[in-house]
Amino acid sequence: YSKLFFNISVFNTDTNQWVSECGYSDAFAVRPEKFVAHQNNGTIVSTSETSPIRLVGGAPYTNTGMTAVYGSNIIATGYTQTLQTDTATNDDDKTQIVRFTPILSSTCEANVPNTVVTNLKNINANAVFSQGKGTLSNSGGTNFSYPDIGLVKVYLKDASYTAIDGAQNDCIKNSDTTTKNSDAKVGCDIRGEMFLSFAPQSIAVRDLQISNFGGNMTYVSNDRAMSSNATFNIQALLGNGNIANLYTRSCYAQRTSFTMGIDQIIPDYTDNNGETTDASIADATTLARNLASAIREVIFFDNDAGSDTRKIAGSATNVGSYSVNATAFDDTDATARVNIRFNFARTTNLAKNPFTVSSNTFTFNNISSSNASILASAPGAAYVRPAAVSNATFYYGRVYAPTYTGPQTGFNENLYYGIY
Repeated sequence: YSKLFFNISVFNTDTNQWVSECGYSDAFAVRPEKFVAHQNNGTIVSTSETSPIRLVGGAPYTNTGMTAVYGSNIIATGYTQTLQTDTATNDDDKTQIVRFTPILSSTCEANVPNTVVTNLKNINANAVFSQGKGTLSNSGGTNFSYPDIGLVKVYLKDASYTAIDGAQNDCIKNSDTTTKNSDAKVGCDIRGEMFLSFAPQSIAVRDLQISNFGGNMTYVSNDRAMSSNATFNIQALLGNGNIANLYTRSCYAQRTSFTMGIDQIIPDYTDNNGETTDASIADATTLARNLASAIREVIFFDNDAGSDTRKIAGSATNVGSYSVNATAFDDTDATARVNIRFNFARTTNLAKNPFTVSSNTFTFNNISSSNASILASAPGAAYVRPAAVSNATFYYGRVYAPTYTGPQTGFNENLYYGIY
């Protein structure tokens, strides 16, 4: 209770009544001992930097907060209060504090944009307590969401509840001790902290673009040196769809993986059995066979050693399973820019007419991030094809020389190039 007093009475046996002899005592407060964390279901838990409550950044929560308790975590049901950080300059002078402190490495804080960190250190939130149970809410809202990812310490202080004692110097200011001093005083403050860990909602592959070798065409080839490019971005998303700004190489990015594949027929594609896809037909069996041929004959090449994007060991030639190192995620915009080279299997005895592959030919599956000690792994977001469609056109080429042999010192030869 924030205001109590004693009224000392004696029983008058002559009148058979209670009589107030001393009047009322000075008013005083009886405060909860501390604030402790509770999970979304209301269960009181102990948290630490290594054992935080795991949540999702950007997702709304209606029951995240702390509980006012005393003794062996008995809920102080008489405590009803709304806390919000006041405007006093120094913490000692603040009667209420609701503070979020992102726990970032020095490398992280030094490399991401200053505004990202500043915004997280200046979150304006309330802690609303009713019958001892407190829930966090963004100012002006009814629920709470954290606008990024990572480990966070939440600190609450309430010195206003014991204001009547503080004004009379009947408690120890700027202290939350429950141990009486020589004057039988305890601290004026109710304090508590909890640790939360916010993970991304999902990992998204975006902005796929297809381009030709050299800019205008690609020869069908089994050689990585002759291949088309697929470039795209990978980003971690929050529960509200925004980009997780701290999913970067210097902060919280983890190794991600995905499988790129074909899920649409390629019009006019001639497979290595000589069958050409006719997109105008409606026979589902034939089109399924054409699609299966393209899936079987596509080649996804590995990148060079040392690249942030490498093909997963053991993946078949036509399986586009790759992993992307955490170092690929740029500190400035939390984006990994990925480049994959691809082509189609070429046989020497079967010429093919030109065919065009578009960005809509491909899809991405098995998108995920690896787990971290304080950050849960994130699943893949449903892949969305790009609004701006890009294409690569493939040609079958041959080189013919009539002789191929001649003097070791050199000889003249006619070379004939054919493009189908």
